[in-house]
Amino acid sequence: MSEEELLRRLEALERERSEEIARANAALAAAQDRSYWLERWGVDLNAVMRRRGAGELLTLFRAVRLIARRGYEAAASLAGLPGRIGKARKKAAREIGRQ
Repeated sequence: MSEEELLRRLEALERERSEEIARANAALAAAQDRSYWLERWGVDLNAVMRRRGAGELLTLFRAVRLIARRGYEAAASLAGLPGRIGKARKKAAREIGRQ
């Protein structure tokens, strides 16, 4: 590798590292925010999770979150569908015209 290629690779790695640090800082800030409100409201999360049915409730929340996420993904996928159909039609018309 040339010196120029090495410098470009180094810059790319430095950018990736700074993005990783930014994501880690955002995750830490979110966790601190959640723990702040739990503490402010006087909620002991460990005590709540020891209660009967807490694990099932957590599983229910995760299932609802997964369903919502899949719904958003499906909606986003369907939003781009008309454009993809139009492109496919144009391509098919070109292919038919060549024959």
